[in-house]
Amino acid sequence: MTQAEFDALVGHLETFAARHPGAYKLRVAGLAALGYLYIVGVLLMLMLLFGLLMVLLATGKMTLLAIKLGLPLLFVLGAIFRAIWVRIGAPTGLAITRRDAPALFEALDDMRRRLKGPRIHRVLLTDEYNAAVMQVPRLGLLGWQKNFLIIGLPAMHALSVDQFRAVLAHEYGHLAGAHSRFSAWIYRVRRTWQQLLQALHRKQGWGVGLFNRFFDWYAPFFSAYTFVLARANEYQADRSAAELVGARTAADALVNFSIQGAYLDQRYWPRLYERAAHEPAPAFAPYSELPNSLRDAVRPDDAERWLSDAMARATGTDDTHPALQDRLRALRQEARVPSPVDPTAAQHFLGASLGVFSEKLDHHWQARVAQSWRERYDYVQDGKQKLAALDSKAQSAELNVQESWDQARWTEEFLGAGAALPLYQAVRERAPEEAAPLLAIGRLLLADNDARGRDLLEQAMARDAGLTEAACEHVYHYLHRQGQSDEAAKYFQRAQEYRQKMVLATAERAQLNISDPLLPHPLGDTAIEALRAQLRDHPRIRRAYLACKQVEHFSEQPVYVLGIEYGNWMSSQRSAANLIQLLIREMKFPGETFVLLINHTHNSAQKKIGKRLKAITGAQIYPR
Repeated sequence: MTQAEFDALVGHLETFAARHPGAYKLRVAGLAALGYLYIVGVLLMLMLLFGLLMVLLATGKMTLLAIKLGLPLLFVLGAIFRAIWVRIGAPTGLAITRRDAPALFEALDDMRRRLKGPRIHRVLLTDEYNAAVMQVPRLGLLGWQKNFLIIGLPAMHALSVDQFRAVLAHEYGHLAGAHSRFSAWIYRVRRTWQQLLQALHRKQGWGVGLFNRFFDWYAPFFSAYTFVLARANEYQADRSAAELVGARTAADALVNFSIQGAYLDQRYWPRLYERAAHEPAPAFAPYSELPNSLRDAVRPDDAERWLSDAMARATGTDDTHPALQDRLRALRQEARVPSPVDPTAAQHFLGASLGVFSEKLDHHWQARVAQSWRERYDYVQDGKQKLAALDSKAQSAELNVQESWDQARWTEEFLGAGAALPLYQAVRERAPEEAAPLLAIGRLLLADNDARGRDLLEQAMARDAGLTEAACEHVYHYLHRQGQSDEAAKYFQRAQEYRQKMVLATAERAQLNISDPLLPHPLGDTAIEALRAQLRDHPRIRRAYLACKQVEHFSEQPVYVLGIEYGNWMSSQRSAANLIQLLIREMKFPGETFVLLINHTHNSAQKKIGKRLKAITGAQIYPR
């Protein structure tokens, strides 16, 4: 199912659900049951067949046939049971007990009593800016859920006591039955199926194969049919929050969560990681210092801008969560910047344990980023040395285009935009066909409120579609600063559409299926000869065939399919597979390329693709 088909189906179902809520729920319930019925049906059919064969064996009738069919069938049944016995890993984090945070557990007890929901089995604290309830089925497809409440310490620092209670009530509201037990059940089933399908796709074997084809059809339809209900569940969860703490506080929680999240993403963490440029190891304690930063650093003008950005986002089908403007409208509350938070939810609910938990997360963070931090430090020191060498060389000789580009970007990174702008402009004059200098000059001009940068960014996007998201972001922020919110929203939408297209393109290019159309390759003689030269280095290769997978998104960037035939004397299937991995590591391909064996392989799909490759005119690029 394509994204356009998914969007159309969701739109149709939203209309249908509004007009016929009972019939819609009946369809959703039937579709939810279908997945379980399919699995049970396959198992029952195979078990009945196996039982019949055992009866024949016990009565002495058709004994040879019973043995010949029974043993393979027993193998298949075992494979299926292993396939469906999917273990979903539990979330990780620091466990919080009632002794650690009595105030938190008192609030959870009150919430459970008022919202009439299930028990929370475990509470975990993480370093993420988030809060969530996660259910892990102990018995895989058979259920028996274990409920986890996952709390991010940064979110607790960002919100007031009542705002955080609103966030908890929203997450818990997905499981509670106070408003609609059916909606809560479907929400749980949807999340469980998503987890189980991901786990099944990671597995290999005969048993999985019996389910993958069905679920490849089933999953998109189930996702679309339950999408409407899942989104309604988000609004319902917001109403749970309003019921617990009041609509105004629930709205303030949504707004404050958005504003403080923007501050962390755009100010706090970038400034922290800037220290890697001149400090060889992370000696900072980010989670211990976070409350002071959140309390003092968010300026009113930044808060208003971040709120405006969040309110400009439109609700789409890429996420079941509605946009902020729609959630506030449903709560019948206006958007406003909330008052400063004091005390924070972290201080209130974690109390004396806050310091211990913060210190543990600080240590985990320092250990996690130590290597990348050191790599950044080494990169900066090396870059400064290279920049000095380029500056010295430029005084006595002309730099080539690549050297001039490196000089410009390192100058911006280490000395600032003002010093880099004339260097970028010089690169543009020497390489007028390149898009990257246009992007660099355009974003620097817009950052200085120079409107000429907008046209340059449009030119950059026209020359290289891959720059769309970055260019739109710079134009969006420039227009917002100029008070042109409506025009800015167009660029936000443009970037969002590009991101959605990228997601679809990534999925489209992630795998090669038997049914994928194959087209002749577009390469010229020079590029083909370059591939032949590399293939000659591997004497085991007998022939090679090249074509392109037909793709819908970014078709100007081909996806190549290279089929390899190797000699009959190759020692084993493993050595053949090793050859393919060697080619992937060492060869320089003209673009994204699937490399596969098309002879002497047990993979029937690759053999079929190989036959199709051979049928394409001009596909054979290498005969030994």
